[in-house]
Amino acid sequence: LGVHLPSAVEERILAKANATESKTKEAAVLESIDVCCEALQRILQMAGGCGVPLGLSVESLSGFREEIDGCFELFRRLQATMLDSVCSPWAVRWYRVPVHSMARSHSEEQLAADAGPEMAEEEQAGSRAAGSI
Repeated sequence: LGVHLPSAVEERILAKANATESKTKEAAVLESIDVCCEALQRILQMAGGCGVPLGLSVESLSGFREEIDGCFELFRRLQATMLDSVCSPWAVRWYRVPVHSMARSHSEEQLAADAGPEMAEEEQAGSRAAGSI
């Protein structure tokens, strides 16, 4: 892919993987995630308030289970880091997106309407549960 890792980062990741008794890929993946999160934190500290939008894309190009699972963990941690950096309350809303709507873009309201009555029922149940806490 043309990605160059500084030798210190490569050594750090391999050292973590070799330090485990089973020498699993999982240790290397978790250390790689830590490296990425630290890099994002440095970027946000240095340029977070400059007004330039920052976006992230996380993809898995591997066929190894540990790396594919690590992709999801990396996304969750980077997302949390980005959202926490805005210093204001935030929330994530999940919608069931109908397969037919994946070919086109919609507003949140349209996605919720396309999801049908079961989505509305789930949302109401979630609101009742949140209100009872």
